[in-house]
Amino acid sequence: MRIDPFAGCRVSRVAVVDSYEVVHAGIATWLRDDHALGSSTTAYYVDTGEFLRRHPLPPDDAHVVVLGLAADDANSLAAVRDLTNRGYHVVVYSHLTDRDVIRTAIDSGARTYLFQTAGREHLLKAIRAAVTPFPYVGPNVAAALDDRNFCLRPVLAPREQEVLLAWFRTDSKELVAQQLFLAPSTVRTHLQRIRAKYIAAGRPAGTKAALVARAIQDRIISIDDL
Repeated sequence: MRIDPFAGCRVSRVAVVDSYEVVHAGIATWLRDDHALGSSTTAYYVDTGEFLRRHPLPPDDAHVVVLGLAADDANSLAAVRDLTNRGYHVVVYSHLTDRDVIRTAIDSGARTYLFQTAGREHLLKAIRAAVTPFPYVGPNVAAALDDRNFCLRPVLAPREQEVLLAWFRTDSKELVAQQLFLAPSTVRTHLQRIRAKYIAAGRPAGTKAALVARAIQDRIISIDDL
């Protein structure tokens, strides 16, 4: 029996933003029949503007938006960044298979990108994983991203980012602990968790230099921060 590692993840609300009613109906059935997501509050919208007029900010940190990306124009892709900047966990669910579109959506903050041909199992797993630090990669998208040598970004908590930047700027974990008023063991734990997240995302960073490179790639820091 295959075990779903995301089965116990708590998702409080799911908003489906798509212009096609048939997509709404299909996802509604899948969510209703899923034991982990069936109790989540679910709502459906035809476009991002309608959704944000009603819900400009998420009420908690477990709100997932399934976004039906219908076009590869700048406005559609900008909606991904707008949603993620407001604090929503975005799962793009689209018929668009262009690798540049996938990369732009992920760069804009989407937790993952699924082709609509992926089906029920992959979408439900992606929704559950969206509220965790570990991104879910569907089979078709995994192949596309691997071909581009492109990987998904783990989500680092604000404190983890703070510890990481302080460590980049100093020579030792002990100095980081002093600066942030933490125990050295706490600093080590944060760094271990960060490395574990990168391993889970398929992007191990075993050295300090490798972590710096990952952080710059993921726009957690810039060269000017160092």
